Amino acid sequence: MRPGRRRAHDDGGNMTILFFAYFSFIIILTAVLVIALRNPIYSFLSLLVMFLHVGGIYFLLNAEFIGIIQIFVYAGAILVLYLFALMLPNLKAEEGY
Repeated sequence: MRPGRRRAHDDGGNMTILFFAYFSFIIILTAVLVIALRNPIYSFLSLLVMFLHVGGIYFLLNAEFIGIIQIFVYAGAILVLYLFALMLPNLKAEEGY
């Protein structure tokens, strides 16, 4: 290919790599924060951000359905269950029974 000419089928692979690097960095950072943070609510929020970025990775892989299911099931339902289980012992400790 001659210099200065672009390919006709250039699909922006550099942007895909950039988005993948961003999502991967945030996933690793928030996974470490889930373990390192002492406050369970902040740990819960880090887990939420991690699940949302894992859904973004699925979108990059053109698996949109899996990405939506990841966001709805994990970031929605499972994390609400975790939050409920986290808050329930604190509620009973405050009642004094």
